[in-house]
Amino acid sequence: VSAEQVRFNLDVWELFKRRVVIQDITVTAPRIDLARDAQGEWNVESLIENVRSGKEKSETSESVSWIELGTVSIMKGLITINDESLGQQIQVSNFTASIDIKAENLIIDSASIVLPPVAAEVEGRVEELFEPAPILDMRATLKINKEGPLADMDSINVPAGTRVADISLEASGNIKEIILRTTFSSNPLVTAEILTKGDLRGTLKTEEGLFTVDALNAHFGENTLALSGIMNNLWKQERTGDLKGTANISLEEFVALAKTDTLSNFDLTGMVTANIALTASTEQLGLNTNIDLNTIGFSVPHLMNKQQGTPASLAVKAQYT
Repeated sequence: VSAEQVRFNLDVWELFKRRVVIQDITVTAPRIDLARDAQGEWNVESLIENVRSGKEKSETSESVSWIELGTVSIMKGLITINDESLGQQIQVSNFTASIDIKAENLIIDSASIVLPPVAAEVEGRVEELFEPAPILDMRATLKINKEGPLADMDSINVPAGTRVADISLEASGNIKEIILRTTFSSNPLVTAEILTKGDLRGTLKTEEGLFTVDALNAHFGENTLALSGIMNNLWKQERTGDLKGTANISLEEFVALAKTDTLSNFDLTGMVTANIALTASTEQLGLNTNIDLNTIGFSVPHLMNKQQGTPASLAVKAQYT
């Protein structure tokens, strides 16, 4: 931990009463370097244990009456986190906040977080700061860029460093069980100039690495997707996901997007409704879907011509590794 300047404002009159009352502390340009090794041990664990043990003692013994702390203000701080166990590096810059020691509250006025491919701007409030499960009320705007894990993905057909998506996020609840609400939209360059947007609601249990998706709604031009389910083991390499829902797909728009003459020959028209089941891991994505073809029409040259309203269905089972 380091800082350019630390300013203390004391109540001078309390010194005559043999008490040190620090009304407020302003820390300018502090820097905090946190690190976790491959075994999962943080470089500040001993400090945290000492703080916790001190708090436990104060609950069973007389409080310290000769010193009193007020508000701690942090101006333009920098926090770096090097996590070897996850293979990640996080940087928090322009961190401006105030901590009310008595009320155990943290108010974050601004913070810029970079964890490629994500860059985020954060503000909000944390209550019961020194308890095992602080209470959050946070807001963030995120930009997903083609960098970090996304840099080498050829399927994202934009230059490296280009913005891929925008996300707004609200988080509430305690740190162990966070309620998340978010909206998102994509860069039109990524989605062939078709407007893509949606929203997500769910609950993240941080200790279990479990995210329950209450509703995931996405709109891709005239197409819609609605899913719900769970994602497990988020903090481990063995993470998995299981989502189910429905999709409505405009075949005319799908053909225009695919830009292949082969599909054009089938004269696809109408809207497809599909029941979807997705299973995912770090190695594989599985898809099972039953598609209702009653409302669509298509032609197979020199073989058949299906009219809209004629009963038909299609079952698809696929895996992407």
